[in-house]
Amino acid sequence: MIVRRHLVPKESTHLSQVSMSHSHTLRRPKTGSGGARMKERWCRGATGTAAAMVVMVGLTAGVMAEGDGNTTRSFWPLPKNPEVNLEDMFRASAYKASQGMSKLLLGKENTRAGIESVFGVYLPTPVPGVVSNRECRRDVLSLIRTWINPNILEAVFAKGRFWPSTMPDSWGKVPDGILYGNVMPWGLQEECTHIVADEHIGSPVAVPPFNVIFRGRYCLVSVEEFKQSPKSDEAMDESAGIWKALGMHDPRVGVAMVNKEVPPIFTYGTCMPSSCTAEDLRASIDDALQPVGKTAKFVDCHLEDEPIEFTNGDIFFISFLSVLFAVLLAAAVVDLCINHLEKHELRKGPLKFLLVFSAYSNMRSTFTIRPKEHPDVISCLHGLRVFSMGWVVLGHGYMFLASVTSNVVHYTELSDDVLDQIVVNASFSVDTFLFMSGLVVAYTLLLENEKNKRVNWLIYYVHRIIRLSPPIIITGAAMATVFRFAMVGPYSANIERSYVENCRSNWWVDALFIGNFVSPPCLPQCWYTAVDFQLYAVAPLVLAPLLTKKRLSGLVWLAVVTLVSVAVPMITIAVNDLNPPGVPFVQGEPKKTVDLYGTPWARASPYLMGIWTGWLLMEVRGKKFKLHPVAVAVGWMVSAAIALAVLFGMADYNVFTFEKDNSIPQAASILYGGLSRLAWGVSLLWVVFACHTGYGGIANSILAHPSLQPVSRLTYSLYLVTICIQIVYSGTTYVPLYVNHLNKAIETCGYLFLGGLVAIPLNLAVERPILGLEKLLLPRPGRSVTEQQQEQEEKKEE
Repeated sequence: MIVRRHLVPKESTHLSQVSMSHSHTLRRPKTGSGGARMKERWCRGATGTAAAMVVMVGLTAGVMAEGDGNTTRSFWPLPKNPEVNLEDMFRASAYKASQGMSKLLLGKENTRAGIESVFGVYLPTPVPGVVSNRECRRDVLSLIRTWINPNILEAVFAKGRFWPSTMPDSWGKVPDGILYGNVMPWGLQEECTHIVADEHIGSPVAVPPFNVIFRGRYCLVSVEEFKQSPKSDEAMDESAGIWKALGMHDPRVGVAMVNKEVPPIFTYGTCMPSSCTAEDLRASIDDALQPVGKTAKFVDCHLEDEPIEFTNGDIFFISFLSVLFAVLLAAAVVDLCINHLEKHELRKGPLKFLLVFSAYSNMRSTFTIRPKEHPDVISCLHGLRVFSMGWVVLGHGYMFLASVTSNVVHYTELSDDVLDQIVVNASFSVDTFLFMSGLVVAYTLLLENEKNKRVNWLIYYVHRIIRLSPPIIITGAAMATVFRFAMVGPYSANIERSYVENCRSNWWVDALFIGNFVSPPCLPQCWYTAVDFQLYAVAPLVLAPLLTKKRLSGLVWLAVVTLVSVAVPMITIAVNDLNPPGVPFVQGEPKKTVDLYGTPWARASPYLMGIWTGWLLMEVRGKKFKLHPVAVAVGWMVSAAIALAVLFGMADYNVFTFEKDNSIPQAASILYGGLSRLAWGVSLLWVVFACHTGYGGIANSILAHPSLQPVSRLTYSLYLVTICIQIVYSGTTYVPLYVNHLNKAIETCGYLFLGGLVAIPLNLAVERPILGLEKLLLPRPGRSVTEQQQEQEEKKEE
């Protein structure tokens, strides 16, 4: 049964006095040698979360209390145990809790907050002028009746049904670690959606009879500021009449929410009867909060086993996948039959267009490991691709899941150590891919020109579009359609608004390689493919002189373009007083917002260093080349020193902090912003040159290990799908995530594994067949040695 318990002994002080004791708890702790560091971190966290602390505690302050602030009404009865005085235990613990709630958190003295305080926060109001849904009002009043009538509550519990307790238990309430940035009290969605209330209780227990049938509907609520005139006098009078009829006080929402000085910077979860809709709850929240200039921004609700509504896009994409799967299966069956019957001459007939879709042959080509590759194959690129891909996924794990992190303040400690710069500077992994792209373009074009004495520039562009666009289109279509079916968590609606809707409206942006200029794109990771294609498109202007006999003029031209690629970001940073790009935590107010991260002229330096590397490898190709051991040692030391300087050179400034004292001097910003990416390319130049010419040692043994070849072939598909998996994961998590380096390392392994499970079908169904069709329809006699060697190996195996 429901009983009334005293929160505080009669002789207890008022909140104004209790607040003084609580203020001592906010003082910095006494520390020994580590006191200064602890003080610094505490100040960072307190500065950034003071407002969030007020909002979140005030959100649910008083929800479990009724009266003048000194009494509470329990939502479920205390169990009777003669050996344990639970009443005294409850009173003692509540008193201790009240001492921990200062005036800063509760907002004012003698705050009245009883069961009626849930209206406009957790439950829709039963006021007809606010909520027109009669069924919703009826079920809300039945729920309240259950809580305040001990006979009905006991009858429900006697049947072994505990939904009167599980509903408020599933609400988001003041969370642990609020001072550490845990400002997302989502509650527990599954506990809510599993609720089934089906009660029929008559006299003498319930008069009038108690009849209620509903399920639990979970909602995630976001509040924003919205200036609007107060409610009319008629609406206020109507609300007052409702509360008087119910025998309750005037409604009091969590006091921090009705304080117009507190910004609404949180989301919280609630549970209500399924007869109520999101609009009913939104109207109730607005009714309670609009007088203080706030309104519900988003109210996203979920039911257990909600029916899936297929859009025309869903149906089309699923149909397309079904047809594609049938083609892959048919091609694999034909391929296996040809091998079994040894009718290999059939491969040269019309069946060759079907066999390019054979999952059997494409699987074998993807996962073939060649212990010894052709001398012209740059084997160390396999390792660079694989390890850079892991670095990309690790960095994205910190970025794309920050919105569902429960310890945001801890980000200050994830960047304050020098080694943390490996994560903070993960953007240089993208520069590694740009370097390799420039290297492969220059190397293959120079090889093709050497063999054929010319380059087919039309096929040059067509090949790139065919190579990159189809996987992007398929991934974007999946993100716009079937991926949303996997998102069932509280945050799923936010992900749909942020990414799914973008893919539905701007699906064409990434396929045309303009995602770095058109906002919002469909796939956020495709800014890189846009930059890569744009640099690829202008690469002939840089490479053309090198393809002629005038090599010296070609090298001079390449040097000029390289200097320009350094000068452009340096001048832009100097003119606009910018922070260096790729250093996310350096603070400072720029004169103008300029994108020096996702534009081709800002990322051209590593691409051009790749072109330099490709030319250099062609110069030593087929020649006896020897370096003195001292020169080799110096080369490796200089390369390592440059890479370390790029990664850790900004460690004193590139620290996530709530303070404003880590701005970087302009001279350092100009030099680092202009030279860092070029320097990274110079370091990679030596690594690739040394490994390819036999001076790689242990580094080449790792980077060129044959076991990395299959994963290397999957890196493009992995790059496209892993971010999608990370985004979907944020929409499937039921509670905010705790972030630290170990958790992120474990998550990264999971992303790579699950990404591989998705990337393999994408590779087999799209990448490989498209390239196979290109070879049949657009033959290139001088295409790269890598492709020729692969075909020769496959023929030998057959």
